[in-house]
Amino acid sequence: VTVEAGKSQDVSVLITRVAAMTCTRGPMTQPRLFATATPLPDGRVLVAGGFFEVAVDGTCAGCRVYQATPTAEIYDPFKGTFEPVGDLNRARGLHRAARLGDGRVLLIGGAGQLQFNPLGTPFPLSPTQHAVTIEIFDPASGEFAAGPDDPGVARVFHTATELNDGRVLIAGGGTAVSASDAKRDSAICQAAGDSVTCEPGPSLVYHRLGHTATLLADGRVFFWGGGTDAGDGANACNVAAVTQCPEWFVPEQNVFVAVDANNPINGASPQSNLFFATATRLGSYGVLIAGGALRQSATGELSFSEPTQSAFLYAPASNVIGNSLSQAVGAFQLRQPRMLLASQPLALEGRAFFAGGYSDLAFTPAEDLELF
Repeated sequence: VTVEAGKSQDVSVLITRVAAMTCTRGPMTQPRLFATATPLPDGRVLVAGGFFEVAVDGTCAGCRVYQATPTAEIYDPFKGTFEPVGDLNRARGLHRAARLGDGRVLLIGGAGQLQFNPLGTPFPLSPTQHAVTIEIFDPASGEFAAGPDDPGVARVFHTATELNDGRVLIAGGGTAVSASDAKRDSAICQAAGDSVTCEPGPSLVYHRLGHTATLLADGRVFFWGGGTDAGDGANACNVAAVTQCPEWFVPEQNVFVAVDANNPINGASPQSNLFFATATRLGSYGVLIAGGALRQSATGELSFSEPTQSAFLYAPASNVIGNSLSQAVGAFQLRQPRMLLASQPLALEGRAFFAGGYSDLAFTPAEDLELF
């Protein structure tokens, strides 16, 4: 509003406040552990697969067996309800899902059964009966279509990232939580008429499992954590600190690029190599890496200490040629340790919502919600 000097002017002002956040508590059709939740083009959310407990394993104290479910349902935020849709062709949990450019949803990887051993090493979870097919969910029909068998897609703790051009990037993972099992390969999937094609992509710089992959505003994908000492020294992120282990995927060049070793992440040296953390893009603020299980040792097979409360906000630089990262613009603490947690940016830029996860390696649930 411009007011001339010495004069007055009436101005209409709307005063409001940030509304209290509410959560609809309508139940899902069944319990689900390690399912996927994927936004659909119309604002609804596809919830697919996951595990449910089927038995106590008498081979050890506290051991349990979880079976995957083939069921799926859609959450309607306008009604606050969950409605069942067609079943998956293959029961799976610990899979990944991402939306293709035409609105369909790609599901890849996962396992049919999950064993929990509280004393298991290096990690209490052991997935078995790995899925070797991709699946495509069509929101128009509410049905899943199965792709051909491909042993190469058998993996868990990988990432699936929707690129700005509608393709989906699948990267890393493994068939077990093991350094020697971590993968370095990738695949790129895209809609092709009524079908979906998945072609081998470039190799990651480092073998990764339980990492994060964040789509940046400029179209690159920012990979963090989950580095293992698989492979030779040239592609082994076998240091406990992650100052030099992040990398980018640059879609225009179809290549993974390591962060320049001469530009380590300032302020990151106290941060250990993280597995099963979460990454949230906060608009123009950067990427918030929060929680995760800490790698205990820099040598030998993987081993983990307790989950962390640490959260670091990084501002990935736009200088692709230099492959550098700007310094950590903030170091924060979650209210409690969490690994395998979920996070989502909120509409008000700079805020994020954290839910679920586990507060220790005995898999004690983290029961409250947090806002950053």
